[in-house]
Amino acid sequence: MQDSIGIAWPLHNAAKYTPASGRIEVTGAIEDGNAVLRVRDTGIGIAPEVLPSIFEFYAQGPSSSESNRRGLGVGLALARQLAELHGGSIDASSAGRGEVLIEESAV
Repeated sequence: MQDSIGIAWPLHNAAKYTPASGRIEVTGAIEDGNAVLRVRDTGIGIAPEVLPSIFEFYAQGPSSSESNRRGLGVGLALARQLAELHGGSIDASSAGRGEVLIEESAV
């Protein structure tokens, strides 16, 4: 993972959308010759209809009563572009509450 910005945005979003009583877990490993960073949180999650577009510029989910913190919709798009420039990838999943962001790149 050669770019700190690509790593910082998933961590920033986890901190932004996870309440003080929540949990953020960051793990790193080498899997199949790739460095893999996983960021899991117990935050508000990502709505299923928004999940396919969260890495597009200016994509935002619906307003939530749980969080009035909305960004510009550029952070995750930049994170994906930086990961891809380094031959890696970034993906997200959410089961309603919380989310998992996985960034992967060659070692």
